[in-house]
Amino acid sequence: MIEPLEIESDSLKTLGASLAGRKIDAVIDAAWLPQRPDIVGSSQNTEAAQAMCERAAWAAGQGAKIWIGFGTCLEYGLSSPAPVAETSPVNPRSPYAEAKIATYKSISAAHGDSMRIVWARPFYVFGSGDHLHRLLPDAAHALSTGGSYDLKTPEYRLDFVDVRDVAEAVVRLLSVEHRGPVNIGTGRMLSVLEMATWVWELTGRRGQRPQARNPAAKIRMESICADIRLLSELIKWTPSVPTRKSVADAIAPWIRP
Repeated sequence: MIEPLEIESDSLKTLGASLAGRKIDAVIDAAWLPQRPDIVGSSQNTEAAQAMCERAAWAAGQGAKIWIGFGTCLEYGLSSPAPVAETSPVNPRSPYAEAKIATYKSISAAHGDSMRIVWARPFYVFGSGDHLHRLLPDAAHALSTGGSYDLKTPEYRLDFVDVRDVAEAVVRLLSVEHRGPVNIGTGRMLSVLEMATWVWELTGRRGQRPQARNPAAKIRMESICADIRLLSELIKWTPSVPTRKSVADAIAPWIRP
């Protein structure tokens, strides 16, 4: 029987104290940096990478047999005309993506013989509890009060996935024999403008309809979508929550009866 224990800390001291006397079979490590607008370009990504490597070494030393870490779809870069598979080349374009790739390689090389290393690559995750600077709560806050919401990249087409689906997929990956990266997405793309427009509709159309920040500017088209065939084969998985309902759940605090 699996006895899960959630620890909201990246400190090895905290881990040791919380798990004293327990047998550790598997570790799911989602810790990185606190959510903030500059996380993708932050120099602290290097420190976060080192901390994750240290936690993986600690897990291996405790006898864990399975270690699942969280990567990012940004490891692939953007501007992919077709869904990206785990075998697609990586193309990091930020310190965040570079640090994630380096972390996976380091942990696999150091502990791949003693632990089954799984590298989850979630795509554009959203859901209840998102940081207020993220797209949905940011738009909901502005639009629900009758304001406007201008989009810098309205035509970006991304694979938005509910955090609950990501959590379900990761837990189910504990029970299958897989090593290496695995994409977690929906296999479908929506534009940033479509998502923001749903927020506008769900909050009662009180504010101005979302629009491009500078309609006359020439915006480079970017897109990325997960090829989820591997995940589907491994755990017979498909997203369980329709995207519009996921959006409604994510912005529930801003929806008036």
